[in-house]
Amino acid sequence: MKAPLQNMRVVDLGMYVAGPYASVPMADLGADVIKIEPLTGDPQRILWRPFACCNRGKRSILLDLKQPEGIGIARKICHSADVVSHNFRPGVAERLGLGYDDLKEGNPGLTYMESSAYGDTGPMSKLPGFDMIIQAMCGLESHCGGEDNDPLWLRWAPVDFTGGYLGTIGMLAGHFRKLRSGGGGRLCVNLLDSGLMLNSELLQNSDQSFDGATTINSTLTGNHPAQSIYQAKDGWVAIVARSADQQRALQRILGLTADFSHDDLAGAAARHDTGELLSLLHEAGVWAERCRDDFEATLFNSDAWERAGLLRDHPNGPWGVTRQIGNCLRFSDMEPDRERAGRVPEAGEDTREILAEFGYDEAHIDDLYVRNIVA
Repeated sequence: MKAPLQNMRVVDLGMYVAGPYASVPMADLGADVIKIEPLTGDPQRILWRPFACCNRGKRSILLDLKQPEGIGIARKICHSADVVSHNFRPGVAERLGLGYDDLKEGNPGLTYMESSAYGDTGPMSKLPGFDMIIQAMCGLESHCGGEDNDPLWLRWAPVDFTGGYLGTIGMLAGHFRKLRSGGGGRLCVNLLDSGLMLNSELLQNSDQSFDGATTINSTLTGNHPAQSIYQAKDGWVAIVARSADQQRALQRILGLTADFSHDDLAGAAARHDTGELLSLLHEAGVWAERCRDDFEATLFNSDAWERAGLLRDHPNGPWGVTRQIGNCLRFSDMEPDRERAGRVPEAGEDTREILAEFGYDEAHIDDLYVRNIVA
């Protein structure tokens, strides 16, 4: 069965994480994603792992957007697209002649997605921002540090990846609107919105106090005795007993009183090895899992997960065959494009192919290389 976004084209001018990640699910679902990079490439290329995560399945062309001819090529490519996305600072795309108003003249059904740090208006709109900075601004680092502790940075970049998925949703919504009414439109997502979204539990009471997600305790193991991480004889186990029935089962199997404390459960857990403790908890219907410090090895060496499509092996140039997380959005009857789905493009790897698709002959392409318009 064909991928659902086959025959859809996305032009991605994004760099780093949140901007380019937005088009990764589009590529996973079959869209032709053309990544336009400066002649020096996306700065994130110096870190291959995060670059691969945010750019798999795309084609790469290097263009000098400081030269009129480079801008002309970019505009021609954008005029063929269903969606154009970028994470330039506000005003940069317009100065280049690649703003929404510039492109919609030649592509009236275009969906145009801008991703920025603080939005396209307001006193901070011109400022750059990164995941760590937005986590700090939105209180996420203070909140995650634990009760009475110093702030803690969440290294896995939740603001960036949440912002990327917000961009994906926006692009798909714009394309759906185009299919229904003929017009896509311009939309803006930003990292501040992403950080605020991660505070969705927060509310203000009538007395002006605030309630939100419960702060984790000072030992960073949990926020309730029945929802914490506990140390067994040979490792750690996460235990969650949310319902009254689960908590009664927890009391029964571990010999706890109805008003058990964190220390009570910690003492009970310490008397068991992890396998025995998990067996007891699972049989009683209590949610529990081992805290794995070998997750990567467990994941990447799992034949069952590979058969399920959670893992894919792909040839990636000088890196050889790399094993990556597979497409997280899978239709049951969709066959992935194994040649492109997890391929991480080398800088400018597809420049000639893309230019040829837009009518440039070999002599013209060679001339563009000589004059450093493309690379």
